[in-house]
Amino acid sequence: MKANIKLSLSALTFVNLLALIRHVIASLTGNPNFATPLVPLADMTTLADKLENSIEVATDGSRLDKKERNALVLEAQNMLRAQANYVRAICNGDEVMLLSSGFDLSKQPVHFGVPVAPKKLTCRATDLHEQVEVRWPSVDGAHGYRV
Repeated sequence: MKANIKLSLSALTFVNLLALIRHVIASLTGNPNFATPLVPLADMTTLADKLENSIEVATDGSRLDKKERNALVLEAQNMLRAQANYVRAICNGDEVMLLSSGFDLSKQPVHFGVPVAPKKLTCRATDLHEQVEVRWPSVDGAHGYRV
């Protein structure tokens, strides 16, 4: 399975979004894998500086200050999405190259193989005719059981 970038930008706080931008800038600067980023690093730096200032002003600022901050947040999210798409296209799933970009990677599925039989099986009679209750703790990798 190919590696991929995980963005989840809407889940980031303003400060964490700013930190991600700064980290991506630092990771892409001088990185031979990404010689011609889609969004120039100077533009990313300028936007990061504006966002940082806007976050500070909006902390105890007016509604207009917060509106301006929110507009910069949207611009930063769009910029990161564009840059992430560029990185994905260059890397073509190469995990080492993706990691060097500064973006977080999405989790890869874990294959367990054939699950083992459940242990500590317990049975008890029920109040219903010809029915028994069977219980056991779940087993890693099992999505269902056939009884």
